[in-house]
Amino acid sequence: MRIVPERNASTRYLPYIYTLLGLAAWWAVKRGLLWPAATYRCPLLVHTGVACPTCGGVRAALAFGSGDLVLAFQQNPLVALALTVLAVWLLAALVMTAVPRWRRTLTVSPAEGRVLRVTALLLLAGSWIYEIVRHWR
Repeated sequence: MRIVPERNASTRYLPYIYTLLGLAAWWAVKRGLLWPAATYRCPLLVHTGVACPTCGGVRAALAFGSGDLVLAFQQNPLVALALTVLAVWLLAALVMTAVPRWRRTLTVSPAEGRVLRVTALLLLAGSWIYEIVRHWR
């Protein structure tokens, strides 16, 4: 992995778009516009008894958005970790937008990209195992 000068601003603008979409979704869920607040249950878990890898993801996102990071990680560690990474990415984008000489991009080689994809799959599998064990009752 290397940090190189920014050649394309899209990596710096994407966090703004994701943040706006995330805040809109968070607001809609908090207001009960997407589904009633009492039904924050995983449909796969309700109908099959098997938890999905993102079981508790909505509750984790709501806790994260409310600032309760401990509860967010208890609800779903993978979703809370992803939200933390996105928050750091947003902060980096804000700094790079404010200070043009600090604009940098992270580049990865094809081999590093494969390692990152395998790591993501392992995290997803680990999260799924964690959720299945946690909901096994």
